[in-house]
Amino acid sequence: MTIFENDWNYNCKITTESGKEYLIYANKLHNDQYDYWQGWHCEAGASRLYITPDFDVYSGTCKNDMLGNALTDFTLLEYAICKQERCNGCNDDLIVTKFDPNKM
Repeated sequence: MTIFENDWNYNCKITTESGKEYLIYANKLHNDQYDYWQGWHCEAGASRLYITPDFDVYSGTCKNDMLGNALTDFTLLEYAICKQERCNGCNDDLIVTKFDPNKM
């Protein structure tokens, strides 16, 4: 038995520790409070960026890491280490690949 079920309207994939994959709607993770990834590695900063009106560049909408400024210089990350208590519920951040380095 698992907490996940395939959704007909999905935008991300969950892979369990056993390797089983589920296609789900990302906001379900936030709504059902399955979005606690503090300390996990997240590809925000590599595959997702947030740029402010002042051109400051952050890893993800959550602004986990300041990467620099788009007008001067910034560095992409291979992955960020999540500092947030919960993912903020934005689909852009929720669908980014995340993994627990302690279970690799």
